[in-house]
Amino acid sequence: MAKYCRLGLAALIVALALPAFGQMGAVQGYCTDQQGKPIVGGTVEFKRLDINAIYKVKTDKHGHYGHYGLPLGTFDIILFGPDGKQLYSLNNVPTAPGEPKEVDFDLRKLLNPENAMQGLSKEQQEALKKQQEEEAQTKQKVGNINQMLAQNQQLAAAGQWDQAIQVMQQAVTLSQGLKLTPQSQAIIQTHLAEDYAGAKQFDKAVAAYQQALTLVPATDVAMQANIYNNLGSAESQAGKTAEAQAAFDKSAQLDPANAKTAYYNEGAIFYNAGKMDAAAAAFDKVIKLDPTYANAWYLRGMALLAKGTVDPKTGKASYPPGTEESFETYLKLAPNGQYADSAAGALEGITGKVATSYRKRPHSR
Repeated sequence: MAKYCRLGLAALIVALALPAFGQMGAVQGYCTDQQGKPIVGGTVEFKRLDINAIYKVKTDKHGHYGHYGLPLGTFDIILFGPDGKQLYSLNNVPTAPGEPKEVDFDLRKLLNPENAMQGLSKEQQEALKKQQEEEAQTKQKVGNINQMLAQNQQLAAAGQWDQAIQVMQQAVTLSQGLKLTPQSQAIIQTHLAEDYAGAKQFDKAVAAYQQALTLVPATDVAMQANIYNNLGSAESQAGKTAEAQAAFDKSAQLDPANAKTAYYNEGAIFYNAGKMDAAAAAFDKVIKLDPTYANAWYLRGMALLAKGTVDPKTGKASYPPGTEESFETYLKLAPNGQYADSAAGALEGITGKVATSYRKRPHSR
């Protein structure tokens, strides 16, 4: 019988995309009335101008609002009071990839810009001036972080991991003390983790992902799930099989919609660790969630194939139930898939018959 090579882990692990600065726009800010008090329970409406779409968020007890999943485009941003009355509108505000755009509704300034300093004591004027200077410094630092993120992406794309790590370490340091959203802080940290993983410094990648998890709000379960999935990948590369399994299980628990990816990755780490029973069980979970997941069928078959035995008297090989079915199903789902030749070869070795349910791909020259 032919021998079937174990696939490398890098070919098996599927990474979930983390929220990235370049994938969406975000706007946040504070809303205060003409007396400088927070507008609590107000509504900030984002009216997209290029298509008919409206997004709304509420202000909290501090008058703060934030929308972190806006599509890239141009918006009218309208502030409504708790009673639903329109208070102010800012027109033609573009969203852009990067750190959340700061858009404040300071009605004391917006409604009376020429009198912003009138009625304030000298101490209040100095405090306001100091606040404006601090805001300007913050915006400059945020701009620097955005430049670092862009530079980091270029370095990562070129495989220059050491330089990418240095840039993101600087970004992490610069972000400390800034009034960034927890999600933004976590994203910066995950970029650093990805760079460590790219440099094959997997223990440092694990630590960076774990740090990112401490920053993500408990309510953002999707982001937590994504980080747990990529943490599991880093832990598996670091040889921490049990920890990786726990991370993938946590990812599946938090985000059932992407559970099949987490379980697929769990099966991959067990497969590479030679734990074929556990690998097959994980791929069974994937197939239960998505019977059309072709690669899960193939790897389930490979895990079962590895458990085959040979009768010492007859020399006849036997395989666990489901082995033949796994390869047949893969070939039905992906007759020209990347593992089609291997699956057909496995079937031929099991049954002694040439598989005819797939079209053999031409050899590349």
